[in-house]
Amino acid sequence: LRQIHALSIQANYELRIDLEDFENSTAFAQYNMFGVGLFSVDPEDDGYPLTIGDYTGTA
Repeated sequence: LRQIHALSIQANYELRIDLEDFENSTAFAQYNMFGVGLFSVDPEDDGYPLTIGDYTGTA
């Protein structure tokens, strides 16, 4: 989580999760903002809280 936090505070990121089941049906979830510990003074002590923005998708 420490490395993801370091990466996510460097720029604005989106998160997309693609899913596929055993019958090859697909879906996705996309969030317009993603970060780990973005607003924490001490993210490690705070447990690296996840921040996500608005959702779009089919999942």
